[in-house]
Amino acid sequence: MKRVGILLAVCFIGLMPAWRSPEGNARAQSETAYDLINTVNALRASLGLAAYTIDPWLMSYAQEHADYIDMLNSGTHVHSDGTLPWDSGIQENVAGGTAGLVTSAVVVYQIWVDEGHYKVMTGYPSGEIGAGVAYSEDNEQTYFVIDVRPGTQPGITPAPAVTAAFIPLLTSTPRADGWIVHTVAEGQTLWSIAVSYGTTVNAVRELNGILADSTFIYVGQELKIVQGVAIRPTLTINPQATEVYITAPTSLPASATALPTAPPTAQPTLTATSTPSSWLFRMSPERMNGAIALIIIGVVGLLLVVRFGFMGARRYRS
Repeated sequence: MKRVGILLAVCFIGLMPAWRSPEGNARAQSETAYDLINTVNALRASLGLAAYTIDPWLMSYAQEHADYIDMLNSGTHVHSDGTLPWDSGIQENVAGGTAGLVTSAVVVYQIWVDEGHYKVMTGYPSGEIGAGVAYSEDNEQTYFVIDVRPGTQPGITPAPAVTAAFIPLLTSTPRADGWIVHTVAEGQTLWSIAVSYGTTVNAVRELNGILADSTFIYVGQELKIVQGVAIRPTLTINPQATEVYITAPTSLPASATALPTAPPTAQPTLTATSTPSSWLFRMSPERMNGAIALIIIGVVGLLLVVRFGFMGARRYRS
């Protein structure tokens, strides 16, 4: 009987780590765009070069492309609107690798070491930089992007005007039903329209039945942008003239800062779940296994105690 008690005690102590072990935490993605920029500027400093200055527009441009690569799960220099960065005088590096193993330092000092990529980081005396980092939960890859606009160099013609910051288009006012509808003009693109209204290309596509991979629009086309609350006129009464004036918004302010659109991404399906009522099912898998093992051991121990205790009692009586 004493041996049975010792065996149960040993089993209980052995299961205590599994019972008390904390629940696992999801792996966090620690690399940021600023980590990438700091690593590039550290490389430039080691070579006696001035640090690139951070440009907000380039930051958005690079992050948009990092998110687009994440959606494709494949590296590319073709952006979501079908354009290439060097068409606008921007130099770009792209890389990717296993999350946790491929870091900003690995990208800068081990991947972007060939002549072409190295020049983007160190080939210009000055310039502006933007960076983007995206983590893919599908394949646990981290994608890195830097976009550099080189500074003016002696003897080199300055970059064309197309590299200047994007100027938002003239936006439309809401209609009486609350809809904001934009009429496409010459030279406008789906991307420039979306940025001007502070929305995304994907959102404009969905509202207007445009295919997910299409950027085709035509002059004169009316595009629904967003629907807000229907405009209710405010009545202002002049008691002296007994006239009624109707006032309504006359303009919609344009976006102050041009930001590239986020790439089309698949929207997750939300599934309603219920909270288990049993305390056992609210445990982590590790704790649940420990609880089940303890219950089994307890039952076996109880049976052994009853059996040996009962037999011992019979021997004592006989």
